[in-house]
Amino acid sequence: MYESLLLNAGGGIISDSSKAPQAGNACLMIGIGGTGSGCFLDVCYIVRDVIERLGCESTICSYFFLADTQLCRPGIEGIKPIEDYNKRNCYAALKELDYCMSLPSSGNVFEEVYAPGFEVKTHNWNTA
Repeated sequence: MYESLLLNAGGGIISDSSKAPQAGNACLMIGIGGTGSGCFLDVCYIVRDVIERLGCESTICSYFFLADTQLCRPGIEGIKPIEDYNKRNCYAALKELDYCMSLPSSGNVFEEVYAPGFEVKTHNWNTA
């Protein structure tokens, strides 16, 4: 499915899953505030699934860059509609993160079907 995309990413850094490292850390750096910034949850689950398919053990951590880090770029800084849009998207993404972080105490479920045979249903977002 998407395993071949990861294996061939970066000019084929890992072109054969048998040559993949058996353990390591995956660090995701995600900007929150732009279009599609809410997909950070999905990225965590997809990366975890690919790592498991490669037969690796890994710790996944994420670093989130909020809207203000994007708004200071030349060409964007000071444009009110873009600033407002990014701040609203950032707020929505943080609300989604807050919801997922409270799954264990609220009894709610995060459930998503990414592809046939690849479904996520969890009460604990920390397992992403």
